[in-house]
Parts: sequence; C-alpha cells; structure tokens
Amino acid sequence: MDSESKVLNVNEASEFLKISRAMLYRLIKDGQIKTIKIGDLTKIAIEELERFINAQSQQPAIKVKGVWSRSNLEDALLAVQRATDEKVGLVIIDLSEAVFVTPTGLAMLCSIIDRTTWRGGNVRIKDPQNEEFKVFLKSIGFWDYLHIATSPDIPKNIEPNVQLKRLQNLDIALTGKLVEFIESSISVSPGVSYVLSMAHNELIENAMVHSQSRRGCLVCAQSTPKSKLLRLTVLDEGQGIRSSLMESYPKIENDIAAIKLAVQEGVGARKTEDRGLGLHEILKFVKVNDGELTIISGHGKVIFKREEVLEEKLKTNWSGTIVEVRLNQDKESFYRLSSEERTF
Repeated sequence: MDSESKVLNVNEASEFLKISRAMLYRLIKDGQIKTIKIGDLTKIAIEELERFINAQSQQPAIKVKGVWSRSNLEDALLAVQRATDEKVGLVIIDLSEAVFVTPTGLAMLCSIIDRTTWRGGNVRIKDPQNEEFKVFLKSIGFWDYLHIATSPDIPKNIEPNVQLKRLQNLDIALTGKLVEFIESSISVSPGVSYVLSMAHNELIENAMVHSQSRRGCLVCAQSTPKSKLLRLTVLDEGQGIRSSLMESYPKIENDIAAIKLAVQEGVGARKTEDRGLGLHEILKFVKVNDGELTIISGHGKVIFKREEVLEEKLKTNWSGTIVEVRLNQDKESFYRLSSEERTF
C-alpha cells in the first residue's frame, strides 16, 4: 500500500500530527480535516493530513524553539504574548534540541499551547531527540496533559516530581503531594509540615480565586539531584498581584512594589480576610533553607533570598502571576517550629 492511499485511525492520526485526540476531533468538526468512513470506523488519509500541514504552513505562524531558563525569560514572555494573537494560525513548539526544562518553563510552554487552542489556533510539536528528556517529559505528565500517547517507559528510579496539572478547584490531595514532595528531600517536623500545607493551600487558592483566572492555575514540581534542588511552580493567567491588591491597597505604585507587599504577613486581596499567610510562610521557610522564591507578575520580577532581594522590571507583561519556589535538598538538617522545641 503506497503512502497516497494509506489511511490512519484517530489515534494514529493524532500521533502523526503530534496533537491530542480532542484537538483532532475539533479540527474534524470544524471541517479542517476530512475523514473517511469505513463501516463504523473513522479513518483519515495520510494525504489529507499532509494537505492540512501544508495549509497550516501558509498561515501566519510563530516558532517556539527549545525551552526557557532565567536568562531568556523575556523570550518566553514574548512567545506567550504572541500565542494570544488572533492573526497567528499556527504555533510550532520545537523541542528537538531541548535537553532540560524547569517547572516554570514547562508551565509557560503549556500556557502557550492552551492559549493558542482556546482562541482556535493550532499547535504542532516537534519531538525532542534526547531520550532522557523524552522520559522526563513523560514522568512529569507533559504528554498526558496534552492527551498525547507516547512510548518511552518511565524507569523505576526516576526522581520524584509532582505531575503537571491544571486546577480548576482547590485540590487538597495535590497540596498533600506537594508537601510530601518537599519531605522526600528535606526533613521537617509535623508542625512545619502543617504550616507548609496551609501555605500551599492558600497559594493555590489565590491563583484560582483572587487572580480571577477563568482557567484556574498550572502546578508542577521536580527534583534535580545533580543541582540538589527542588523546584515548584504555580502559574495563573489571571489579573496579576497588583490588580488583585488595588482595592485594599490603592496606592501601590507598580508591579514590583505589589509583589514585595504580597509576601508580607497579613496582606491579602481583602483586609477583612484572615489571609496573607501563604507567600509569607513559604518565604520564611525558603530563607531558613537558603533557597529562593521568585515571583513574576505584570512587568515585575522579584527574587527573594535569605540576605537579599533582587528586582527586575520586565519589558514584556505577564498577564497573571508565576510563583517559583527553589529549595535545597537537605536531609542532614531538621526543620521545626520554635514551639516544637523539646524541653528536658
């Protein structure tokens, strides 16, 4: 059977295009891809899929090459901004040369994909060539998030992580997994574990409620033993910290000032609420651990460390908030509350 006459089923066609089954069905429903009925079966000719790809290549397109780190954050922000452009018909995600991605980079990548499909655009993904990176993407739930079936098996010795997920409601079980993830590499007392659980609950709730994000928030975390770091990211595409605080704090001058205010104890979107512990408590733990808390919102980026605070005004706006927690893996120390000190 030659390539011109060969037909694929829906699963094979979605794999051929590197898109999810749901997206493929939407393209079929919209008339962008024609199908063939063989009895009760739905088939698609390879020739038709190639026609669709060629048609997409004629549309205005952007190409997202690789993944991002702190050094090229502006590139990532610009790519996200362009993904919302109604004139861009196709977004190509090129992972062919990528070998590593942080949870923040992964969440931003998924935000590009989601924003493109929400407005009716199309996405194509070029697979990574690096085998370890392929396994990592599967282990952290990237392909499952996109509903794309992949073949790499996950080794039993894969490092712990919290799989990528978009939350529409507060998920207590996920918060528990985040705390367990931290405890897998850092020794903490029951009191510290409880405080971290409450703080992460509030952090995620803020990302879904006070951000006024219609799409909830993205959450994921990973362990990188080579650098001995734990990385955790919560990302939303809502109104941003400054807008959420303006009702209670109308004199906030800019996004950086808003971020610095948001980590103070008792600060929340509404002063009447018993809130404002999430970022504050996380920052306290980060400082004791000698880690970092990075917050991006609007045109502001602030990195909080134990002894210093680094501020940066971004050229490109992030419509929403990104919170990234970096912790040092530390099983030698034991973290506990002062109220838990033993008396002899």
